[in-house]
Amino acid sequence: MKKGFTLIELLGIIVILGLIVAFTVPSLINLKKNEEQKEYDNFLKNVSLAAETFYQTNTKMCDFDNYTYCYINVSDLIENDYLRNDLINPKNKNVISYLDTVILEKNEDNTIKYYYSSMYGYVKDNLLVHYDAIRNTNSGHDYLTTTWEDISENKNNATLKNFTSVDTWYNNSLNFSGKNYNSTNSEHVDFNLNDSSDEFTITLYTKQGKLAENDYASRLFHSQKKDLSSMFKVYPKYNAGVYTIYLEFAIKENEEYVTTFIQAYPDNYAIKNDEVYGITITCSNSDYEIYKNGSLVKSINISGYNKISNLKCSDVLSSNAILGNTDGFLRAYKGKIYNFKIYNKVLTGEQIKQNYEVDKSRYNL
Repeated sequence: MKKGFTLIELLGIIVILGLIVAFTVPSLINLKKNEEQKEYDNFLKNVSLAAETFYQTNTKMCDFDNYTYCYINVSDLIENDYLRNDLINPKNKNVISYLDTVILEKNEDNTIKYYYSSMYGYVKDNLLVHYDAIRNTNSGHDYLTTTWEDISENKNNATLKNFTSVDTWYNNSLNFSGKNYNSTNSEHVDFNLNDSSDEFTITLYTKQGKLAENDYASRLFHSQKKDLSSMFKVYPKYNAGVYTIYLEFAIKENEEYVTTFIQAYPDNYAIKNDEVYGITITCSNSDYEIYKNGSLVKSINISGYNKISNLKCSDVLSSNAILGNTDGFLRAYKGKIYNFKIYNKVLTGEQIKQNYEVDKSRYNL
């Protein structure tokens, strides 16, 4: 008569199987990751080779005598048969996008490095405005353009004002030099919104430039109603080497503005000099949510602030809007803006995180 396994023997078998799984599964996972990375590396190699071949037959398209960077639209590579239009990006499992870009960087030894920059993954539903510093026009990158073209379907193009530096468009960003301190001649970007909504999401990917020790603040974003009855501003306030983000609400009473200042970033989320960060602000009724780098850092309800308790989202984000400073009271903005988006809805926390992850990858920061 055959005997079964004893309890101790069964436990021993379970332990052995557990050890096998513990050692085997991580190896299989790492193997899969390595295969996926190899597949993506081959994809990047194919895109770079296509861009290199395209450049070699179109060298006049790049002015490397005056600029370090040059840009090739993936759409040009596809339309001229350098890339297949059904090429799959292994990272996101989708067909390569016509809106993607290959960035060419000339090194000191005159060799050229190729970077692939994808726009895949941004939330597109209810997108009202999208300014991208790599694709600063709908036809690609233009170092000399003074019109920052909206690449959403709404064509809310923006106008650059008072930018005079040859480094205005710097690689993958719009560069604000911070010149013209406390002046209406400060560098800024002016645009009009053809839509105002009862809710919105504003998102900016930017780099804070270093201000002087005696500087107070520099405005990052400014919106006002057409009749000038209300204004909304976002600015980094400088103190002891760091910058705290503030929201400023203003309403007009007896021909004068009454302002309310609200700290948007808690002190432990302050911005450092030359820090690259993503800021997102959502509005629904009286409720505001503030995000840094895709994570919620503060919720605000303005109904408890007497002067602005009745302000609607459509009062706050309406008509004329500005990136940078124009009023002559605050320091001219100093830093870089990589992209700016407005949605006429409140994005979820997951969608905000998703956009931030695409930003990090696209701008290689």
